[in-house]
This record gives sequence, C-alpha cells and structure tokens, in this order.
Amino acid sequence: MAGILFGNLGAVLQEVGDLPAARAHFDRALVVLGRSAERTSQQVGAITRLGSMLLERKLVSEARAICQQALAFSEALPDDDRDPQTMMLLFHTYGAVLLALGEVREARIILEKAVAIHDRMRGVDPFQTARLLNGLGQALGSLGDLDLARTALQRAAAAYDAAQPRYGADKEIASAHYELGAVLLRRGDLVGARDHLERASSLEAASYGTDHPTVATTLLHLNASWGFMLHG
Repeated sequence: MAGILFGNLGAVLQEVGDLPAARAHFDRALVVLGRSAERTSQQVGAITRLGSMLLERKLVSEARAICQQALAFSEALPDDDRDPQTMMLLFHTYGAVLLALGEVREARIILEKAVAIHDRMRGVDPFQTARLLNGLGQALGSLGDLDLARTALQRAAAAYDAAQPRYGADKEIASAHYELGAVLLRRGDLVGARDHLERASSLEAASYGTDHPTVATTLLHLNASWGFMLHG
C-alpha cells in the first residue's frame, strides 16, 4: 500500500506541475514496489506514471527503462487482473517514449495496442483519446501510411473539438491540427491541409508568439499548400 500511496502522491504533484517533488515520490514508490513479491495493476499504474513524468521532463531513456519495468510487472499478472485503463496508459506512454526516441515502427505497434484497448472502453477522457490518436497518427505518417495516419489524426482533432476547453491545451491541439494538415498536404488534399494548418498556426502564435520556430514550420507548410493551390 505504501508504494501505491507514494505513486498517487507523485501523480498529484505531477498534475500541479511540481515535477521535482513528483519525481521524489515516484522514486520512493518504485523502491517500495520493487521489494514486494506481489504484482497488481495498481503497481503497474504507479510505475507507468513515473514513466510519463520522466517523458514530460524529456528524460526519455529513463522513461523507456521505467516503461519496460511496468511491462514486466504487467506480464506477471493474470489476464483478468490487467486493468484496461492501466494497460492503455502503459502502452500509450511507452509508445510515446519510443516515438520520442525515433523508434517509429516499434512505437506504432505499441500505440496500436493502446488504441485497440481504448476502442473497447467507454468514458475515456477526450484529451487522453486525442493524445493517443495523435501519437499513433504521427507514427503512421512517419512510416508513410498516410490513409491510416489521416484517420487517426482526424479522430484526434475531433476528440479535441468534443472536449471541454482546458487551460494550457492550445499547444497540443495545435500539434494535432499541424500533424493532420501535414498529412493532408502529402496526400494532395490542399484545401483540407490549408484549413488545419491555418488553425494550427493561429493556436501556435497565441501560445508561443509569432516568432517561434514552431510557428515558422507551420507557416512553411501553409505557404506550400497555398502555392500548390495557386500553381498546381
């Protein structure tokens, strides 16, 4: 129980943005859980949240090792004891880590497992849905599977649109529209690309400022879509 408690406290601290304190509590949770011979979905969830926090801090190699430990814990569980929400979060986090490491094919496999669990569930937070599908769409786009990438990214954008407004979310919403616009541009859907890239650039400019490199990248794609429309 102590390991779960430390993990839950770490999750709360991560949510409020106190990442150093969150890391300290997650580390304590990991030590306690490592001493226990018992394996539960709660333990898997606590370890996964540490991986998520490390990814958020861009400690990607550490995050990978932690996610692999969470996977090892989950594999020790009977199938009936694997909580779907916990397993979805684990596969989502691990897939995002692999994507950050550039291991795109492996990321796709893991993220598809997360989506398969997601699609059997009800009541998933729309932001979690959108983040998961955005990650899968990025992996698919990087691998050149543009039709599947478009479908995943359209679902991500729709999930964001269906969600209640959330403070500080504009950057990730912009990312979803940018990724979708870039895929549509590669598929030759110039009007669709322009619409999503315009929305992305507007959100990015408000979040980052107009002189930020992220905004410049989106504007380059947007200019390309206009250029193709005018001269194509």
